Amino acid sequence: MANWWQLDAEAASAELKADLARGPGEPEARARLAQYGPNQLQEQKRRSPLRIFADQFADMIVRVLIGAAARPA
Repeated sequence: MANWWQLDAEAASAELKADLARGPGEPEARARLAQYGPNQLQEQKRRSPLRIFADQFADMIVRVLIGAAARPA
């Protein structure tokens, strides 16, 4: 597939074998469903607020900045 973000609407439609106004036809939709599966997001385990807060300190630069801020002037 070409760089889809560089295509105009007609070229993208032709590349994806879809009609701009109606989307892919029934046979194409069935083929895509068989190939890629349903268009659904996978349910993921939720992170607790405490885990989200702790993850903020996982990056080394954040720890360096906290250390620099805690250092007396």
